[in-house]
Amino acid sequence: MYLISDAINLSSSYAVTASFALNAGAAFPFSGSAQITGSLGVTGSTRGNIVTVTAVSQTASLNLNLGNAFIFNAVSSSASASLLTLTNIPTGSNQKFSLLISQSVAGGANAFFNDQFYFPTSTPYTVSTTTGSIDILTFEMYTYNPTIAGNTGFQKGIVASTGVPPPAANFVSASGGTETTSGSFRIHTFTTTGTLTVFASGSVEILAVGGGGAGGGNTGGGGGAGQLIYSSSFTLPITASTVTIGAGGAGVSGQTSDGTPGGNGTNTTYLTLTANGGGGGGSYSVSTPNGEGANGGSGGGGGAREPSGTNAGGTAAFGAYGNAGGTGNDALYAAGGGGGANTAGTNASTNNAGAAGGDGLAYSISGASVSYAGGGGGSSTSNPGAGGAGGGGTAGLQSGGQGVAGTANTGGGGGGTGNLAGTSNIGGSGIVIIKYQFQ
Repeated sequence: MYLISDAINLSSSYAVTASFALNAGAAFPFSGSAQITGSLGVTGSTRGNIVTVTAVSQTASLNLNLGNAFIFNAVSSSASASLLTLTNIPTGSNQKFSLLISQSVAGGANAFFNDQFYFPTSTPYTVSTTTGSIDILTFEMYTYNPTIAGNTGFQKGIVASTGVPPPAANFVSASGGTETTSGSFRIHTFTTTGTLTVFASGSVEILAVGGGGAGGGNTGGGGGAGQLIYSSSFTLPITASTVTIGAGGAGVSGQTSDGTPGGNGTNTTYLTLTANGGGGGGSYSVSTPNGEGANGGSGGGGGAREPSGTNAGGTAAFGAYGNAGGTGNDALYAAGGGGGANTAGTNASTNNAGAAGGDGLAYSISGASVSYAGGGGGSSTSNPGAGGAGGGGTAGLQSGGQGVAGTANTGGGGGGTGNLAGTSNIGGSGIVIIKYQFQ
């Protein structure tokens, strides 16, 4: 690994010229290798080989076999941030190299360092992005002792010239989303789509929730919660990847009588993870069984049906946390609740009472215990169904009650809506939270 020894930010460009001479009489320049025994006298100034590196597929590699001074011209797009890596790291100590990063074009491109570079503060150096700025960084070799606990497998590294020791552990390092800390842990929260750039890889805790489904209209079923995915040991690779946050499902007409369900939520994705959007709640239907809840991360609740019969709740996506929606019933004139991450939506079983949405699950990954992915409640002529814990919306009464939308960034399903001229309740948007030890 390499650790930054010193860094200089320059607001304008500069030029360096030098000549190289040897009093032993050898002629320069020449190709090949030169071996000198005894002393070397130099008159004037010396210059080493300056190597210009370019990014290929957003990665720029510094080959230390080629020299000890490197220039990197940042890419002219912040969306094309480059990852800096090292190859052919020499053995031994007291070896140094310098890196000049130039912002020669408009746009302010970023450049990031992989875990071969070590920074004493455990926070990677932030490259200046002002057009025309120049950063000069000096790195110094340090050889780890592989017998020291926590250093196993790390044979090379860099410590600062001030004598700062190498880290006791190889901590994860990343940037993106809303960043907060809790003790020795850093938390990245994505409530909208963004990019997570990983500088040093490792195992993290992660939570991902899809967008919740919308509630059904006209005595509609509750929307199903977005699928919930949680892992306490998810591996982050060194890369810059998009975190896509699923939107809540769109509402439908509050006066529909053809069973059209509320819209499904959209998927939340990051790397290999996909948390499916929740299913929309079914709407009131006449004579036909098409008021069923939609399938999704958790299923939407079935809408009320006339003159008799039931409308089934939607099913849940395979894997992770999600459950089916409850059944709606016209004999009871009530709709089913949307499924939640922890429990299924309740079936309409009490005369004229709407069914509750299924409960979600609580996690403390954000630094406090928060519930996510609750199902929406089902509508009825009296006692509308409650939303499930985790952002599920409470339903509205059949006689014009609006009810409540799913809570944003919980993946909660929207509550079923009564007979309205407007639209049914939307689902809550999804979320991604990543947590790891950084010091």
